[in-house]
Amino acid sequence: MSTAEYFNMIVSILIGLTMITIILLFFYMIHGEEEKESFRATKFSEISDRILSINLIIMRLLTEFP
Repeated sequence: MSTAEYFNMIVSILIGLTMITIILLFFYMIHGEEEKESFRATKFSEISDRILSINLIIMRLLTEFP
């Protein structure tokens, strides 16, 4: 296995994990608790914003350096 194949495998794994994370967040937002006004909902929205921003940064880095 060459270094190019190794890094392509790592990139594929990271993209897959990112997609799984996005799908799970989507399902939680749809089927999760319906309390929009509570502290927990506010806390979740802050956490989800952070996770989505991290995922966007990772996706930009992965697409920027093929």
